Amino acid sequence: MKYFIPLIAILALSAPVNAERSFDPDVSHWIEIKRPKDIGSPDGAVFRYAANYSDLEWNVKEEKGKIKASLHKDTTLERPAFTPRTTRFKKGYRFKKVDDGWLVSFNQGEFGSELWWFSENGESSYKISNDQANQFISLNKNVYAIQGLSHMGSSRGSLIKIDKRDGRWISIIQVDFGESLEAISRMEDNSLAIVLTNSLVRVDEDFNVTKVVGNSNWGNFYPNSIASNNSQLVYIGMRQYVVEVNLQTGAVRYLIPSMEFLNKLKSYQEKRIREMYRSFQK
Repeated sequence: MKYFIPLIAILALSAPVNAERSFDPDVSHWIEIKRPKDIGSPDGAVFRYAANYSDLEWNVKEEKGKIKASLHKDTTLERPAFTPRTTRFKKGYRFKKVDDGWLVSFNQGEFGSELWWFSENGESSYKISNDQANQFISLNKNVYAIQGLSHMGSSRGSLIKIDKRDGRWISIIQVDFGESLEAISRMEDNSLAIVLTNSLVRVDEDFNVTKVVGNSNWGNFYPNSIASNNSQLVYIGMRQYVVEVNLQTGAVRYLIPSMEFLNKLKSYQEKRIREMYRSFQK
């Protein structure tokens, strides 16, 4: 069973960790913070709220065989020289270079989304779909995207193929997950590791899905990126933590550079949360 605390009960939280302090970006040198086994317990609630109110948003990527974490979004991603615009949206969210121009995702969360094609110079364009594309990826000379939205307790999403038919790009659902897809990475064997709102799956070249982690409860930590440097482990960037997942065993580890980076609630706040959760469990 899931338990929820009214927002007003946790507004007066302690000041978050200073995100500017120095750290080793190589996550193999980081330490593990043990997550309570029962995430729905009072201890689990304290763990979740402390992480949710951290000001750290870790992004991960593979660099020269190592997994590096940063507190800044990746600014090296390829993007068009022009600023994509539509009658509804003023700038793009994600971009993918294709043979005849650009695929552009406009994504404003619960306020709407669209997927568009733009010519090389941006002078021609058309709407492809209303997909909420969070990331593009190339696989076997085809273009795919993960799409979806998690909002107010609901979550939906799918892996889509963006294909050109009769000279125009279209969107086709490849796999419907019923849960928002947040980040994707191609593995050494050409399979896909996909982070969803509250789970992690692996998708092989025939699009067979294997669930690696279910009911993770990391949705409130807003996973944003995933990277791997071997066939066994993947790393997920999110608020407060970088999460390591063993693809063979499903074992999950929550990592931070040092204890200085762990956001903590004040003692009276922890007490309030624990008391409220105990009352819910009676």
